Amino acid sequence: MSYLISIFLENILPIILVAGAGFIIQRVFKLEPRPLSVVVFYGLAPCLIFNLLVQSDIDGEGTLRMFLHGSFVIFGMIILTLLVGWILKLSKVSRASMLLSTSFMNSGNYGLSASQFAFGASGLAWAGIYFITSALWTNTIGVFIGSAGRYPLRNALSRSLRVPVLYAVLAALIARNFNLTLPLPVERSIELLAS
Repeated sequence: MSYLISIFLENILPIILVAGAGFIIQRVFKLEPRPLSVVVFYGLAPCLIFNLLVQSDIDGEGTLRMFLHGSFVIFGMIILTLLVGWILKLSKVSRASMLLSTSFMNSGNYGLSASQFAFGASGLAWAGIYFITSALWTNTIGVFIGSAGRYPLRNALSRSLRVPVLYAVLAALIARNFNLTLPLPVERSIELLAS
């Protein structure tokens, strides 16, 4: 039993305390979530993804296996959710909402921290690949699904191509495959934003 308490205190409680601090700050200062969401979406998340991919010591085969695993989970949930939506005869907007809530997970805020606390740098590297897979699909297909419920197909496709995470993955893959080194001020800025 003390082992479980130790796991909770060392790996989970710190995350709960940070979330609790965020909750209290929002309650006290009545912060609007939109500006912070924009900063995270366009600035912090792309830096985190770029940094995780560039810094990872996982080889190409391991990265591909984790990418395929994460993709299988997401697309399996999409298929299952579409089937349930078809059986329930849901509207287009309801199907899109259900798809977004069942198929795309926030594996970053809690998952990355818990993996790092529990398994160290190696756990963070593997969780990072899963997070990148999830973020890539969420910010492309997820944006498309969310837009398709309200916008024509062409507009939905164009919205999914405006997502910065997609370009962060491409930039990291190019930097990694061609052994490119960023200028030190840029590298340090990206690391600070990723942190």
